[in-house]
Amino acid sequence: MSENPIFRQAQRDLELGRLELAIYDWLRDRLDFVVFRPLKVAEIEMVVQRSKEPVVRALAKLTERGYLERGPREYSRGPFAYRLRGLATAPTPPVSPSDGGSGFGMLSPGVEW
Repeated sequence: MSENPIFRQAQRDLELGRLELAIYDWLRDRLDFVVFRPLKVAEIEMVVQRSKEPVVRALAKLTERGYLERGPREYSRGPFAYRLRGLATAPTPPVSPSDGGSGFGMLSPGVEW
């Protein structure tokens, strides 16, 4: 079975830390690209052995970077529902030609592949 390119993209995303990657890796086996499923933060806390605040920030960052989509709650005070996104659409910072690039090859202007 081939892996979805979005998973590879997340592993190479320099903006994601180890906690975000660990949570995303755990979530990709529990969520899909179609149906929103409720996520209990307490369950994620137990899995990654972190407190609530870092877990909530990691979910927000994954949503902000385009790897997760947050949906509605099933009831007023229930957990938010999430699903995986098939294409991360977070904006990438522009690289100016006079900058000389960032040194990561693919982001450097003028590099012939």
